[in-house]
Amino acid sequence: MIRVEMGLDQPLPVRYIQWLSGMFTGELGTSLTTHQPIVKDLHKYLATTTSLVGMAILWIIMLTVPISLLCARKRNRLFDQVTRGITICGICVPTFWLGFLLLLFFAIHLKWFSVLPSPGWRGFLLPSFALAVPSSCSLIRIMRSSLLAELSSDYVRFAKARGLSANRILVCHILRNALPPVVTIFFQQFGFLIAGGAVIESVFSIKGIGTYLVDSVIAADTIAVSTCIVVIAAIFVVANFMADIINRLLCPWMVREENDTEATQRPQAIIGLGLIAIVIVIAIAAPAFSPHDPELVNLSQKYAQPDAEYPLGTDQLGRCTLSRLLYGARYSIGISLPVLLILSVIGLIVGTFSACAGEKKQTISLLYSVMCLLLFLLLSLLLLS
Repeated sequence: MIRVEMGLDQPLPVRYIQWLSGMFTGELGTSLTTHQPIVKDLHKYLATTTSLVGMAILWIIMLTVPISLLCARKRNRLFDQVTRGITICGICVPTFWLGFLLLLFFAIHLKWFSVLPSPGWRGFLLPSFALAVPSSCSLIRIMRSSLLAELSSDYVRFAKARGLSANRILVCHILRNALPPVVTIFFQQFGFLIAGGAVIESVFSIKGIGTYLVDSVIAADTIAVSTCIVVIAAIFVVANFMADIINRLLCPWMVREENDTEATQRPQAIIGLGLIAIVIVIAIAAPAFSPHDPELVNLSQKYAQPDAEYPLGTDQLGRCTLSRLLYGARYSIGISLPVLLILSVIGLIVGTFSACAGEKKQTISLLYSVMCLLLFLLLSLLLLS
């Protein structure tokens, strides 16, 4: 009876067509965990996540623009050097750890905020700031580099010859031309803000789309999971499309081409690639580096502090955290590498064709984003099944 009620007795192509038609008609089915229509759950949780991400965007704008302008204005001075160091740390810091620090300092010690989410915009201040810090730090570095690249342009020399002040040139002329790469990266991170908000929502006990997705995955609610994946992926595609439109409105006269060869010759890129290679090698060779069996339960050692036997401590079941981390990275790489290979082959074919298509390359790029969305959805459904 349950299989008939859920439609599992029908062939897979029929179920897929029914699910796809439901995406266009709004009939997304009923969640197995909340027993509510998924449309109603999305309307409830997506509104909370949108408020959180909206306030995080305000933090990103308020932090990125003035700090980047000051770094470009005071190039290689003390403020610039300190900011570059802080931004590197901000990119590397985990959002959940930053969220716990903010709660510990502002909610427990200073008592300016409540540990539980407060109603209204005040309850989103700390979580939105924790969510915005990594994106702000990366955008500050990108915007600073873009501003410094524009400072050597011919129109800047002409503006200086006209007697314009350095601040006016920076704000009125350089800023607009330096925005396109920043806008592109910003809208790419917009989708990750929504998907990555699950960790922040868990830390601050906020019921948003990320928490709803995690709970659905734990409960094996494939209907809700597939719907959330489609919504997040669609937001990601729309955000990239909006980035192209805004860049054309900002600088319609500019045609920017990226030089990948020059980028890979930079020492920072080589160091980054080396670190990624080391992480991949360690993850693949997880059995050799893991001190314990990741599934070995030892209740006498639960929540153990880091020591020589357990370098990162243990979890609630006494399992070695380092071993579970290494094996988890191994499984993640095993899943992501085939996806990366498939997308690289598709991207090579589509990119080659779009390079020969001239004015139609924007349409082809959008179609490629949609193809990536469908492929990501298909692989996610196969993994869940």
